[in-house]
Amino acid sequence: MKEITQKTVADRLRISSGLFSMYLAGKRRPGPETAMRLERATGINARVWLYGSASEIISDLEKFFGKKINFRRGRPSRG
Repeated sequence: MKEITQKTVADRLRISSGLFSMYLAGKRRPGPETAMRLERATGINARVWLYGSASEIISDLEKFFGKKINFRRGRPSRG
């Protein structure tokens, strides 16, 4: 499976990479309006954005983009 960077995912979702990182780390959750906007953008249910685990969100995003999310800095590895 090809890779996509965490920053690219955040850019495509139109949120900062820092905020996206906090969502995935469980340090912050989107508000209801943001969760609905993220649902419209990705098809991932707003409840997942509000209450889902990081692994559930990552798995759903990887299905949506059809690529594995690369959490390392820099460019995705080739493969």
